[in-house]
Amino acid sequence: MLRRKRFGKRRPLLPNLLQRKFVIGILVLFICYILVSTFVFIESSLRPTIIAIAEARARVIATEAINSAIDVHIAKESRYEHLIYIQKDYSGNIAMAEVNNMEIARIQTLTTMNVQEALKSIKSETIRIPLGQALGSEILADYGPRIPVNLVPIGTVNAGIEQKFHPTGINIVSHEVGIGIEADVQIVIPFVSSTVKVETYTPIVTATYFGDVPDTVINLPLGNQDFDIPLPMIE
Repeated sequence: MLRRKRFGKRRPLLPNLLQRKFVIGILVLFICYILVSTFVFIESSLRPTIIAIAEARARVIATEAINSAIDVHIAKESRYEHLIYIQKDYSGNIAMAEVNNMEIARIQTLTTMNVQEALKSIKSETIRIPLGQALGSEILADYGPRIPVNLVPIGTVNAGIEQKFHPTGINIVSHEVGIGIEADVQIVIPFVSSTVKVETYTPIVTATYFGDVPDTVINLPLGNQDFDIPLPMIE
């Protein structure tokens, strides 16, 4: 007689598979939650520091680009006598100094164009800030993943001629003519952006005027009292 083989009952595979997928899904969700929470914490905690570092570097880079453009294209070609007309009296003393407005306007236009081109060149530059530096650690300042920061010039460059007078002695005045620049540069960090206003002043020409020196100079100790004393006139 043939004996029937008895087989044990097979365990269902489907519930085990579903249970395993469920555990894996929970684990994946937990890991995602940890990563997102960590990212949010780091982003909210380090964002002010990262922005401050990026703004400082952007300001330095933009200032260097502006000063270089002015030095190459403006300062080397400018002459004081082209900007200021000096008229003297019969005795050879300076009677009047007149600004050459046409030359001033030309320099302002040329400066604006060259500075805009200089700022466009920094658009291709990317600043990379180490995470250790953002954390404020001196030991780990050069370590960790580097956060990319892009620079984007925005708005219009404003260029203006500025004049400064510096008394350098008795009836001696130094006259300085320079260019003041105002420009906006936007820094772009992943998920964050900020605007940096860059203001620079670059002297381009200077001259010293000498007036008549009096035979006697009296220096009165005034203490802490304030008096309005007119400066000597240059003749």
